[in-house]
Amino acid sequence: MRRRGRIAAALLALAVALAGCAGLPTSGPVNPGLSADEVPEHDFLYYPEGPAPGSTPEQIVQGFVEAATSPAGDWATAREFLTSDFAAQWQPGSHVAIDATSAREYDASALETEGVVSLRIGQIAAVDARGVYGTATQPEQELRYQVAQGDDGEWRIAQAPQGIVLDRDYFANVYSDFTLTFYDPAHRYLVPDVRWFPEASTGPTRLVAELLRGPSAALQGAASTAFPSGAQLASGAVIAIDDSGVADIPLRGIASDVDAFVVSRMRAQITATLASVGAQGVRLRVGAAELSAEEYDPWPTRPDPRALVLGGEEDEPAFGFLTDGEILAIDGLSEAVTSSAVPEPEAISVAPDRESAIVWGASGAVVRVGSDGTALLLDDRDDLIEPTLDPDGYTWTLPGNQPDQLTATGPDGTVVLTTQMPRTEEMSIATVESIAVSRDGTRLAALVTAAGGTSWAIVAPVSRDGDGVPTGVGAASVLAALDGPGVDVEWLDDASIGVVSRDGMEIEVLEQRIGGPGTRMSAPADVVGIAAGTQDSSIRLIDSVGGLHVRRGSAWVKAAEGIAVLATDVGAPRSE
Repeated sequence: MRRRGRIAAALLALAVALAGCAGLPTSGPVNPGLSADEVPEHDFLYYPEGPAPGSTPEQIVQGFVEAATSPAGDWATAREFLTSDFAAQWQPGSHVAIDATSAREYDASALETEGVVSLRIGQIAAVDARGVYGTATQPEQELRYQVAQGDDGEWRIAQAPQGIVLDRDYFANVYSDFTLTFYDPAHRYLVPDVRWFPEASTGPTRLVAELLRGPSAALQGAASTAFPSGAQLASGAVIAIDDSGVADIPLRGIASDVDAFVVSRMRAQITATLASVGAQGVRLRVGAAELSAEEYDPWPTRPDPRALVLGGEEDEPAFGFLTDGEILAIDGLSEAVTSSAVPEPEAISVAPDRESAIVWGASGAVVRVGSDGTALLLDDRDDLIEPTLDPDGYTWTLPGNQPDQLTATGPDGTVVLTTQMPRTEEMSIATVESIAVSRDGTRLAALVTAAGGTSWAIVAPVSRDGDGVPTGVGAASVLAALDGPGVDVEWLDDASIGVVSRDGMEIEVLEQRIGGPGTRMSAPADVVGIAAGTQDSSIRLIDSVGGLHVRRGSAWVKAAEGIAVLATDVGAPRSE
């Protein structure tokens, strides 16, 4: 049973403090690609060789593929392998196929009949023209390269698929991740949209241009921008960051008398986007007019760094934040949770205002409890999986064997949305093991099993109206294939999830970036749940007998015992 341990006689604080544990390791098995935290701090430069005189067609194709490690001069070395006509047409940035070099198979058997050299790859992931990273669900790909012999007798590539092929071990050295920042539909939260571009050729100008194009398809309907429709960089603009860290951004397509509140949100959005390239502030201009306004302060999403737990004596349970071996109660709410009518709670989620929580128990019913002592039954359908609470107070519930019965229920018990689980073009979902809505309310993550038996981690955009009411769930994106059935999923931060899955008798934990690679690691036996941790140790785990585990160096350390439920803190309190 998810997140539920045995209530021990007492809560024991161990030597390792929850907030003082070391970070996750930067080594270990990775799939797909390298983990986000393995991206090097300094540029790696590769210097592939151009075509050697007398190279065979197969050597030309192989040299071209390997030359993709160097984007210098707009992939100047790779273009040397192309005919002059095709070199002018080739668009290397339109697509990146990420693979493993060891799995590549070149085939020149069609050379004489078709003038083609083929390359078969096992694609792990891909990056599209807008820098959006996606995991491959159909890895085997065949690429065909048409070759031609010039008047000098040398072979060159006359036609080929657009884009490049990069080995996963080179990818993180050639490309870097950059976070474009948007808003939820109500413009309260900043919403990250991770993109990947060549490190050496990406600066503030490209990031702002991409930002003004709007969010990616993976956030369709879930994210918005503060910039008016038609806003663009001024023609020929090159954004510079001065010695004080301020980026000067000339714009067009915006009225110079735009509302100050809109300007303030624009500034916050673009400042957050340019933070990764060293900007500490921005100056927005339309012609000679500067758009001045105080920078908008968005609502926070970071939860309390302390573990939120149910523990204590079996006949006197305690609920609240675990601090120095004691459970500190949340005024009003803790008593409401422990005295609720839900027998043997298995999952608890607390709203950002700390005034309400949803409780799911052994009976299968989902109940909303308030700090005023009220208790409202939200859902008691058969076979419900663990529910998830979003920041606007809507509870998402689903029978795991009925993927078409996903519902969102308001704080008053009114069902505002019934829809099917998000699907991809490649899969039909048979069962759902776990769901979780992000703390900014824009995305739904899920662990699902497809009709063919393969388990996946997926994510989909959640659309809302201006008041935060859910109106739909968009198409899903595949994040990762799991080695076995999913157990639990939770949001670690606004741009990553933690996944627990079971591969036979082994438990695996996946720290998965939304829009990037993930890191897999083994976990203690019999782990049943996961929650966000601290900046030092981003993941907390709970096992079936109430042990709470955190990561210290390369090992998991038991930080506490006697925990019945490792609860979810939906977000930080905020002021309207």
